[in-house]
Amino acid sequence: MSAQNRGSILTALGLGVMCAVGLGTAGAQALEGADLAAALRMGGYVLVLRHADSPMQLPDQASADPANLKLERQLSPAGRDEARALGAAIKRLGIQVGALQSSPAFRARQTVGFVGLGAPLIVAQLDESAQSMAANAGTSRAQWLQNRAAQVPAAGTDDFIVTHMPNLMAAFDGLAAGIAPGEAMVFHPDGHGGRNLVARIKIDEWATLPEH
Repeated sequence: MSAQNRGSILTALGLGVMCAVGLGTAGAQALEGADLAAALRMGGYVLVLRHADSPMQLPDQASADPANLKLERQLSPAGRDEARALGAAIKRLGIQVGALQSSPAFRARQTVGFVGLGAPLIVAQLDESAQSMAANAGTSRAQWLQNRAAQVPAAGTDDFIVTHMPNLMAAFDGLAAGIAPGEAMVFHPDGHGGRNLVARIKIDEWATLPEH
């Protein structure tokens, strides 16, 4: 085989590998629209959400939600409205919620409350790191979240988990890049300890998902 032919074959193989990597990345977020809604209705997915919109400024006693006894960050009016709309969309789409887990932070618990899907299990590993909004939320939190996203939900249901951007970035790195308040990462566990990211849903996109 000539050097030129060998070079052509190697080039083709290289392009094939790059295409495969590209397809793998695209395939990781392959569900959208009616296909995504239908898949969620069937169950088997783990949705990891960043809490809804929350101002960085802490409330004072006069502006705090009555339940916000520690005067933590809380949802903005827009965040509350978006969380309510998310809950309405989940019910409209006929999605059956399995496990529901939340960070102990008030804004995360508040998100779950306004979504209205029931009382969550509070999980310490879903809390934010000591340095709020830091890029590295700690390897233990990241590992826990990676493992949790790979757990298969009960038959016919989807699990919902509410946490914080630093945890998402630490656990899923580039897959979580630019994740917006209230946005969901939709993982499909493979049943063998792995998981595939099949979609990301911004909180205002839920209303556009069709029922059929």
